Amino acid sequence: KRLAQLMEEAQERIAILTHKVNNYTGTDYSGIQELRQQIKEQEDEVKARRAAIVGAKHALDAAFAQKATSQKEVVGLLERKHSWSDSDLERYMSLVRSEHLNDQAVQNAKDKVSQAERDLEEARAQLEKVERKQYHEEQIWSDTIRRNSTWVTFGLMGFNVLVLLASIALLEPWRRKRLVREIRSALEE
Repeated sequence: KRLAQLMEEAQERIAILTHKVNNYTGTDYSGIQELRQQIKEQEDEVKARRAAIVGAKHALDAAFAQKATSQKEVVGLLERKHSWSDSDLERYMSLVRSEHLNDQAVQNAKDKVSQAERDLEEARAQLEKVERKQYHEEQIWSDTIRRNSTWVTFGLMGFNVLVLLASIALLEPWRRKRLVREIRSALEE
């Protein structure tokens, strides 16, 4: 149990240390992950706006259908105007009064469709903006990784050169002296 607790604490410390190193070296990926989350949320917003357009278009179709039905009924009544009864006259007057309301309903529905389309375009523009920002941040992150990798490679190459020079400067003379000593002792025997 104690070992498990120590391992858990070590993992937490390693995670914190890794995060600090990533922040220091410029290779922290959390900003890009946040942008990806924003993109997902914006995609959901675009889908919702598309659904709003579909709903607004259905409402527009219904308003047009109501207006067309009313107009057909008016035309039908006007065709038999010579044989109108009192109820036909009342119906005609009612249809004429409702014609203005039908026109308003159609105009309101058109306005809602236009507004929904503007909202969709706005959401798409925002999505595109966040996607461009994510792409830019990923390019910067990738360039930072490449730059750091280049410097690490140069550092390792420099370390290898130092080890080689130390080997030549320090170990080779010592090896030669030892080899000469061993050969002399072998020849003397």
